[in-house]
Amino acid sequence: MSKQKGLPYLVSVIDGIVSKKQAKVCIVGKGVLEDELDKELSNLEKKHNIEILRVRSTDDVNGYYNRSKSTILTSLYEGYPNVLAESLTAGTPVVSFDCQSGPNEIIRDGINGYLIPCFDTELFVDKLELILNGNKLTDIRDFNSENSFSILEELINKE
Repeated sequence: MSKQKGLPYLVSVIDGIVSKKQAKVCIVGKGVLEDELDKELSNLEKKHNIEILRVRSTDDVNGYYNRSKSTILTSLYEGYPNVLAESLTAGTPVVSFDCQSGPNEIIRDGINGYLIPCFDTELFVDKLELILNGNKLTDIRDFNSENSFSILEELINKE
């Protein structure tokens, strides 16, 4: 949890989606800003009468990807967004800001997830809601399970 991860945008997206739809939220990771994030999440829990699961260990993230309907990434920038590649490999669609370096090389917008113009949290929530409502979810998961490895292989072979 660092400034790079766009935590204020993450909180805004969570607030937006749980205002529209009952959703379970799990946040995996730790870092220098986790106390600040925990305070913001606590406020959301009270506001919406929900529980947000916080998992600090990243040892078993595959289990979370496998049980999730979507993975979200609100980063301001990335090097190589491993979380997106791992999620897609598990067959879980992603919603991510189209930040510098990475997401647009991995996400095929509307096919295996959604690329959102940076910091447009309203559109982010709308696309996340589509996934959570099951719209195109079957197509996205089918695409991921059949094609994620070939997309990742293309990226690796470029380097």
